[in-house]
Amino acid sequence: MLPSSSPPPPPPSAPRTLIIGAGLAGLSLSLALSHRGLPHALFDADPSPEHRRQGYSLTLQHGRAAAQLGLELPRIASTRHLVLDAQGGEVASWGRELWGAGGRRSRKAARGHHNFHISRSLLRDELLGARPEGAGPVSWGKRLAGVSAPGPGPVTATFEDGSSATGDVLVAADGVHSFARGSLFPSPPPRPSNVTVSLGIFAPPPAPLPLDFATVVQIADGEGGRLYLQPFDRERYMWQFSHLDGPWSGRREPADILSRTRRLAGRWASGAVGELLSLTPPELVSSYSIVDRDLPRNFRGGGHPRVTFVGDAAHPMTPFKGWGGNAALRDGLELARRIYSRCGAAPLDGGGWEELLKDFEEDMLGKVRGKVERSREAVGKLHGREVLTRSNQTRGSL
Repeated sequence: MLPSSSPPPPPPSAPRTLIIGAGLAGLSLSLALSHRGLPHALFDADPSPEHRRQGYSLTLQHGRAAAQLGLELPRIASTRHLVLDAQGGEVASWGRELWGAGGRRSRKAARGHHNFHISRSLLRDELLGARPEGAGPVSWGKRLAGVSAPGPGPVTATFEDGSSATGDVLVAADGVHSFARGSLFPSPPPRPSNVTVSLGIFAPPPAPLPLDFATVVQIADGEGGRLYLQPFDRERYMWQFSHLDGPWSGRREPADILSRTRRLAGRWASGAVGELLSLTPPELVSSYSIVDRDLPRNFRGGGHPRVTFVGDAAHPMTPFKGWGGNAALRDGLELARRIYSRCGAAPLDGGGWEELLKDFEEDMLGKVRGKVERSREAVGKLHGREVLTRSNQTRGSL
């Protein structure tokens, strides 16, 4: 991909896409449309990109979608995964250090096909910064209030501030509690996984846990609790504490989150977990309940022929297989490719959009359906006795 300060001229009859949500999926779509010279407008409910913390660290699996979007990302690649029990005893270990240079996984890594860690906020900043000037700015502070389309023609988004925008197609990338999905494609609410996740960022001490920026550590008690530690950047680690205990109805101020995590896991690994909690600044702590959805075959029927969904608005999943962010990037890239391939000399009518979006949705949902199901299964595996199986293999493969 060749760098350019401005997008190419739009092809004949190029449609205008409205994108609701400037998270990973929405930004991926915006960037991919920009690369193809396709006009679009990007809106987000937050007043600024810094308004909300954009998650913590995620693992990009091979980074193919990011590379195809033209992103050159800083890479922190772990070479060892270590599982400890609550007493600090080693249960399992795997990774390139263990498999050596001759294994199949190591040969893939040598070709650059390995996973790497990146903070979600940095990835979002990279996506924002990669949009060429001609793509236009993100419209911040635009909370969606309604979507209307008289007949099969163009679709109009209205916002709470009274403004509106009209385009040929609307793509909702507004997250797991998508307003557009709730109003246009009524379905059961997101399914609770009965897991509360708390997260924090800290500078690791030199001992006793091997937090050397090449090692991912999991600590579990086999009775519902699990702590996962992976590099956040080149100076800090992220911890993710998850507990299988049903929805947490208590307060979620940082002090409450730290207190609860310390009560449940602070004594693990001879108090090492309590130490890292004490090193975590309260302003870098958050908590949320995990949900996912059963997936439809597509979003046709009951919706609108010119509206579709991507990312968590389409297929939320638990974080325990690390696929959500990867799927979001791929959604935007693939949809842009399909729109570009169909915008020839004649504009698409309502039936044409219906067909394009139906094909896209069935492909997208077909690819992630198994991942949603395996991510759901991982909740039980990673919080029960199975996670402590003494076998040097990934916990997801048990």
